[in-house]
Amino acid sequence: MDPEDDPDRVLRPRLEAQGADIEKIRFMVQPQYLDEYGRSLLRRELTDYPTKLVVIDPLPPFVSPDTSTYRATEVRGFMQPLSLLAREMDIAILLVRHLRKGGADTAIEAGQGSMDFIASVRSSLMVFPHKVDPETKVFAHPKANWSKIGPSLTFQIAAHSGASVPSIEWLATLDESADELMQGHNKLKTVEAAAAMIGEMLSSGPMKASEALQRLLDQGYSKRTIDRAKSLADVKSGRGPGSAWSLR
Repeated sequence: MDPEDDPDRVLRPRLEAQGADIEKIRFMVQPQYLDEYGRSLLRRELTDYPTKLVVIDPLPPFVSPDTSTYRATEVRGFMQPLSLLAREMDIAILLVRHLRKGGADTAIEAGQGSMDFIASVRSSLMVFPHKVDPETKVFAHPKANWSKIGPSLTFQIAAHSGASVPSIEWLATLDESADELMQGHNKLKTVEAAAAMIGEMLSSGPMKASEALQRLLDQGYSKRTIDRAKSLADVKSGRGPGSAWSLR
């Protein structure tokens, strides 16, 4: 169930690139709110075409406008019937949410909407950008009620010569939890914000190092973050009294 990507031109080629058996996969062409009527349609589909996994990607188009995704009681009212349906039909339902733009202190707080979404599920997974290599992503496991937490896995979306679509290549495991990755993600976003501020300050020309540094400190950035941001912004800086910062 994916209203954002065309099944024939996007989803099917991607699945085939991963070696999926297309005969065992069905798509919902027209998005339907998962209210009582929508769940009845889903139940009928699952009865006519038995399956083991339902993917709802992304979640918001399937939530009625009458349901607030930030109110705990309304989220519980949306999630509970899906949980009962999954139990009744003996299937797994995978809901896809995006992360908050403002970041979060812990991984389970990072998803958009109420925390009751993640509180309602038995297991959750997250994808982060790698803190060193921007071409690499990290697949992490912040919550597991029925098993132990799985390892964090790195992967890349790789293009192959002659292939029309990219495929996923799994790389290695990381010895970092989802919360540790979340903190690294937040730090990276902070450095990027500081680098953007530096770029704006120096866009019209060099600035005294002392003045530039003080402006950044006044915004709450630490000296360590500022040093990393200077490198990211490709700043040229002199030494000693009266030195200046400029963009290379």
